[in-house]
Amino acid sequence: MIKAVTVTNLETGDDLLLTLASPETSQGFAVLDMSGLGPEQATLNSSEWVTIDGGTIDATHMPIRHITMRLRFIPTRWQESVADIRRKSYIYFPLKKRVKLTFHQESYQHKFRNLYIEGCITKNSPPIWSKEEGCDLEIVCDDPHFKSVEEKTESYSQIRGVFHFPFIDHEMIVPTEDDGRLHGFRFPIGEIMNYREKDIICNSTIDTGAIFTMKAVNGSVVNPYLYNRTTHERMDMEHTIAPGEIVIFDTREGHKSIYSGDGRELKLIQYLAIDSEFIKLIPGLNQVGFGAEEGAKNVDLTINYRELYQGI
Repeated sequence: MIKAVTVTNLETGDDLLLTLASPETSQGFAVLDMSGLGPEQATLNSSEWVTIDGGTIDATHMPIRHITMRLRFIPTRWQESVADIRRKSYIYFPLKKRVKLTFHQESYQHKFRNLYIEGCITKNSPPIWSKEEGCDLEIVCDDPHFKSVEEKTESYSQIRGVFHFPFIDHEMIVPTEDDGRLHGFRFPIGEIMNYREKDIICNSTIDTGAIFTMKAVNGSVVNPYLYNRTTHERMDMEHTIAPGEIVIFDTREGHKSIYSGDGRELKLIQYLAIDSEFIKLIPGLNQVGFGAEEGAKNVDLTINYRELYQGI
């Protein structure tokens, strides 16, 4: 169930919290209706042949999403008029400007989920001479997917800290052949891990891209690669990463790229092998890992992603 919607003007940073159950706390805006929150109808490109029945589907994609909202203006403060609220709507819903809609949801098990989507205001139509004044809004979202507010991170750091206090536990005295007591212990402060693959559970309802940040530590990495064993996708890079160098693999739709992470965003996509695929996370279990022709032990990898949903 949608409990509230936060509207953020991305140009000014102004926020408007629309609480559905209590419009008196929403600065005079009551939400009467919203549409366009479910999965949109997919479009496809197909080919038909004279000699066979049916045809072939060449490609499919989701179109631009249109979200509509109907608001009612309800004065909640002394000496506040519907005209005052109408003018506030021009601030929070300015034509031709981008806004972010964050949907706050709660399930019957009292689990909370916050999803957001960004779009451009193409309609803010207040019927000024209406008996019950409000406005009709339309937000056109070029990216039709809803994203989780929380960004998830998976770390493949191959050094795990095992240093714990106290240095010596006096209750753990081990007998020896000398004097019957062991007076010293060796305590490691870290150990080298040898895993290069992890199981990632993605709760998205559609395939999700991610940002893979690879850093070479303690040595060079020759021809590194990333893979998702579940989807049989693999990205091979024909390049040597120098010690301390960072390479970022961005596999998100509309952002696919490979570049240097030193702040210059130097493009490195020319080093991607021809038969490579931009790997993605599918709903459910993903076995994601990395390797290299030489120096795989020097790789420090981090994966950042937001879960995607076709609808609220």
